[in-house]
Amino acid sequence: AAIDARDDLTAEEKAAAKAEVDSEAAKAKDAVDVATDQAGVDAAKDSGTNAITAVNPEAVAKPAAKEAIDKAAADKKAAIDASNDLTQEEKDAAKSSVDAEANKAKAAIDAAKTSEEVQTAATAGITAIQAINPVAEVKPAAKAAIDEA
Repeated sequence: AAIDARDDLTAEEKAAAKAEVDSEAAKAKDAVDVATDQAGVDAAKDSGTNAITAVNPEAVAKPAAKEAIDKAAADKKAAIDASNDLTQEEKDAAKSSVDAEANKAKAAIDAAKTSEEVQTAATAGITAIQAINPVAEVKPAAKAAIDEA
């Protein structure tokens, strides 16, 4: 139940952890069966309970996907900052859009149940972030006005 309650794990990560718990439980029951006295039964039970409690699966898929989103966002922001055609206001607006897409992608990753859904959400988020290409309007308009003068 504790494993199922963890939202940071995908279905595949939960299944692997439950299989590990089942294996530890089976080992503990076998140890109880071969115990010859109360002390042996208690020791086997305690050892098995500790082994089961120690099963604490590491979430891998969701943190890795979020890391990929963070990297895509950082790369896009760096590209926006490097654009000399944009005013600071245009850069700030574009970076705000990047943050919004990154947050949306992370929410979708959190909501995903399977590794495949996590990957789909990450790919969609990265694509959305990369699609943000702010158009310079202020500086080109000023240059055009100068040319017309």
